[in-house]
Amino acid sequence: MKDSKFAKTIFSWEGEDALVYKICHDYLTIFQGFYIDVGAHHPFALSNTYLLYQSGWKGINIDAMPGSMTLFNEHRPRDINIEMGVSLRRGSLRFSMFDDPALNGFLSDDMVQAHLNRGVRLIEQKSIECEPLNMILEKVGPLPPIDLLTIDAEGSDLEVINSHDFIQHRPKLILTEILGTSDMVSVIGSEVAQTQRQKVTNYFLACTSQYYSWIKNTSRDVIRTSGNFQT
Repeated sequence: MKDSKFAKTIFSWEGEDALVYKICHDYLTIFQGFYIDVGAHHPFALSNTYLLYQSGWKGINIDAMPGSMTLFNEHRPRDINIEMGVSLRRGSLRFSMFDDPALNGFLSDDMVQAHLNRGVRLIEQKSIECEPLNMILEKVGPLPPIDLLTIDAEGSDLEVINSHDFIQHRPKLILTEILGTSDMVSVIGSEVAQTQRQKVTNYFLACTSQYYSWIKNTSRDVIRTSGNFQT
């Protein structure tokens, strides 16, 4: 690239990490914060937190994929890395693994079939131990204030949110995927967004495959961005 010296590196699927960085740096004045990354997937690839890690942040990475924490332990030594499923109740759930590991998750039969219909190959399904997020964090011990909670649980995002104790650990910003939405109305009306407003989180960043929306829960303002953050 001729002008590569002007390029900026991002790691997340659609640049969510750059938007989160800007919100935290410019609006929340958080420069070296603490994150919880549920569905962390990989230390770099499609990571919502590696850009922050490079900037001096640290936190906790959680993923259910067997063996997923090996690379995290190698490349993210400042972080606490936990191989565990997250669910509303303690127990075992069926975890589906595909030839595209970004699609792995605790998926319904319909979601598995939808991937198969698109030509994705199912490699294995196995039972994975799961715990509520609040139980996992309790085992870690005393934590600093959580600046960012990011959730990418392939359709289980609402269950992860409901398993978190927002009274004990209230994030300043939440980033989560909302599947099945196609426009701003469906994002705002989704159960995930509605639940976040009930939890009284300060800021909630919803990601869809088409855009990002920053929903400020202290008002009804919705800020739509695609690249440049605006107020």
